[in-house]
Amino acid sequence: MGSLYRKDVIDIALEQDGYQGNGKWCKYTEDLDAINYFNMGAKNGSADWCSIFVNWCIYMSTRNASGQIEPDKWDAHYFTFEPDSGEDLAAACGYAADYYMAHDAWSDDCQGACRGDQVFFRNFAHTGLVTGYDDEGIYTIEGNIDGSKVGRRYYKFDDPSIDGFGHPRYDGDVYPGDEEAEPDPDTDDKIHTYNCVDVSEYNGVINWKKAKNDGVEYAFIRCGLGKYYLRSNDFEKKLKWEDTNGEDRYFVTNLKAATEVGIKVGVFFYSYATTNEEAFDEAIQCINEISKYKDIIDFPVFMDVEEKFQESVLDVIIPAFIQTMNEAGYNCGVYTSGTWYDLYFKNIDCDYIWLAYWGQYDDGEVPSNSPSYYDVWQYTSHGTVDGIGENCVDCDILYNTEMHLLIDKPVTEPTPKPEPEPVSPPVENNKGTVYTVCVGSWLNIRTEPTSESIKIGELYDGAKVIVYEQKDGWARIGDNMWVFADFLE
Repeated sequence: MGSLYRKDVIDIALEQDGYQGNGKWCKYTEDLDAINYFNMGAKNGSADWCSIFVNWCIYMSTRNASGQIEPDKWDAHYFTFEPDSGEDLAAACGYAADYYMAHDAWSDDCQGACRGDQVFFRNFAHTGLVTGYDDEGIYTIEGNIDGSKVGRRYYKFDDPSIDGFGHPRYDGDVYPGDEEAEPDPDTDDKIHTYNCVDVSEYNGVINWKKAKNDGVEYAFIRCGLGKYYLRSNDFEKKLKWEDTNGEDRYFVTNLKAATEVGIKVGVFFYSYATTNEEAFDEAIQCINEISKYKDIIDFPVFMDVEEKFQESVLDVIIPAFIQTMNEAGYNCGVYTSGTWYDLYFKNIDCDYIWLAYWGQYDDGEVPSNSPSYYDVWQYTSHGTVDGIGENCVDCDILYNTEMHLLIDKPVTEPTPKPEPEPVSPPVENNKGTVYTVCVGSWLNIRTEPTSESIKIGELYDGAKVIVYEQKDGWARIGDNMWVFADFLE
């Protein structure tokens, strides 16, 4: 008897993205026809290409008794309809929907959609697989669209073309009449046991000693949120942000209290940026918030991107934020959803990934990508941890315990040039104004007042410089020598 897991089906389906078919006869039809899948002749055009694609993905994802993926004879409950009913059934969408309804595996509620579910459209004339979801809708992969191709689409929850969802019987799921579900081979006790939490001011006052005693070894603490949060024109929001310049009200309290009881910490910054310039501004804000505490922060900074309006500009804002953090001496990663990671991160260079993937019941279904692709997994937003208030808390598994905040300095540091005597506060002299470098590790010196210009050297935390001119957020410290002014005091 074989086994079937939703993550395998989604992986197989996504690999087919872009396949070009030929009418109703395609490689999926040919493969299934070869194993006598059809009770009606597929070659005469009676089979629905879209439904065949779904069933082909299920067939190709079946695991053998040793746990290896090996297409074999299917058990009846893996079909999207009963294969041995004696009726003349092809892969028609309507028959599949009828099967789900007859077996109490159907849902009309779009917000109950799960990865791996089969979604039906337009009075059961079309179908596909759900690959993910966000707060507003679902992501799908479908066959026989856009000129007989396999492709991805997105639908809002209230899209009138959606008929409903069928829930294929994946191993690890419990169905009516089942006494016990077969366990998922990639799920064990550890997967459902957090060792990390992520928190913000919304979690209130935290008793970190209790949290540690309840199993928390690591924590990611929000340091702030971007000022472009204010684009809502909400006056109260503006006052709230301006009151702390965007810093999370409990950031310092949580940071100090967690580290005092031996919990290792990292930080995250909630982004609202939509342009290169906005991402740069947010990175500078983040650096200002964490620079005083770099000695007690263990793990990298994570840029938290999850606003829908950022989806089309991830390849712009993420590199800008990371580059600015790196140039200030900080390691930086990205927090993103499993869906966005699958869709957009193939072409985004990122050293660390924090993956949010909550599973079917928000209780820890294993993400489709193995832990070699991500460093932290947020597996639920509805966790409960002793010491962390009455509300739910985000729970995580931290896999990469070797990552750290500060970028390693060069083995051989350049011999520093003679510097002016320390002066505090900055004072005017006959050549310029003396400032102190305040940065996480080092500050790059560039030939022009832009991050795209040539890097010609570095300054380290505590160094003294003379500023002769300031322009567009940059400070000139010599002929063709410019640095970020934000890192000077």
